Formats: sequence, structure tokens, C-alpha cells
Amino acid sequence: HWLYNHRIFGPPLQRWHEHRVIPWPAKMASVSMMSISFVLMLIYSPMPIWGDIMVGLLMLYGAWFVLSKPSYAPEKDKDHEQAEVN
Repeated sequence: HWLYNHRIFGPPLQRWHEHRVIPWPAKMASVSMMSISFVLMLIYSPMPIWGDIMVGLLMLYGAWFVLSKPSYAPEKDKDHEQAEVN
């Protein structure tokens, strides 16, 4: 409840809860960090190739999920709002 009503973190959480919105900067940060992490894992991790493939597929799914969500909440229907006022 505290986090949901927080002045900084609350609005993005509320937009996610109401419209499943992930802002564009958060999408870019998420996909960028996944990409960098994957490259660093390939370079420095002694994981077998099947492990690299599995991690890559999981990261691709995560990137798809993040990028498939809208970046903005839908705008309210102005005609509907005017009808309510009148």
C-alpha cells in the first residue's frame, strides 16, 4: 500500500496495475541490461553451450514480454467525458 501510493514509485505501479503499461525508458533499460548481461555471460562464464542457449532464450522471452506491453496509458475518450459533463 505504501509503495503503491508513493509519490515517485506509485504512478508507474498504478499505470501497470490499471493498463499494463511499461514506460519506454524502462523498456530500453530492461532490454539493454539483458543484452549486456548476456554478452558478459558469454565472455566470462564457463557455462556449457546448452546453458548459454537456455539463458538466451529466457532473456529473449523477457525482452519480448517487456516490449509487447504498451508504453503509454490509453487516452480517455473525450466524447465520453463530454457526454458525462452534459
